[in-house]
Amino acid sequence: WVREFMIKQWYQRRVRGLQEVVKMFGEVVVPLESLLHTEIYHSIVSTSISEMTEYLEKLVMMCSFSQLGGLMLERRLRFLSTYLSSLSRWSAREQFARLNYIALLLCAEQLSEVSEIFFISSPLSIQDVRKCLKLRTDFRREEIEKIIN
Repeated sequence: WVREFMIKQWYQRRVRGLQEVVKMFGEVVVPLESLLHTEIYHSIVSTSISEMTEYLEKLVMMCSFSQLGGLMLERRLRFLSTYLSSLSRWSAREQFARLNYIALLLCAEQLSEVSEIFFISSPLSIQDVRKCLKLRTDFRREEIEKIIN
């Protein structure tokens, strides 16, 4: 139970950190829209979103998930993507493609679903898919290797 408590505390700090990043993004970047040329503003937003998605992917790859955790991740990513898309004329969904795909894999109810998911124009390599599936606490490594190979 101590390990679970520590993991929960670590995750909650990260979620609060993400909420702070979103809040700061809104407070710092959004006011620049009226001060900067449109192209420069959208370039800043796009670059910021790219940096954020890289950070989030690294963060996700350090965690472990149940199916419910995968669903929660997918929900938060959808919210964040929608919010960030509202700040730019370009959709942030494209920049969230890898993360959304990772969340989709982590939401799978059973490993048998992965082969169906993987053939949906995956932005991930086979090695990436394998790494993502190993984040699921309820999927056995032997089964993952069978499905992926």
